[in-house]
Amino acid sequence: MQGSAIDPAKTELNYHNSEEAAAGHHEEHPDHRLTGIYLFLVAEAMIFLGLFAAYLTFRVVTPVWPPEGTPEMELVLPGINTVILI
Repeated sequence: MQGSAIDPAKTELNYHNSEEAAAGHHEEHPDHRLTGIYLFLVAEAMIFLGLFAAYLTFRVVTPVWPPEGTPEMELVLPGINTVILI
């Protein structure tokens, strides 16, 4: 039993596309790259505005930082670790 080979040029989808190509009909798609860049910039601006708003709110609510009674932070060991990481 032999299988019949399908000629891709004779399928309905390829026939329709080849007719359009032969007739010169090409549908242009809108370019959305600039819209994507604008959306990205707006999203990044919203993130940073949220961070700035949180910082300013924190500064208004907490007039003295660090609060009284907070132990002194160690700087030698974290400084050495930072230098090692860099």
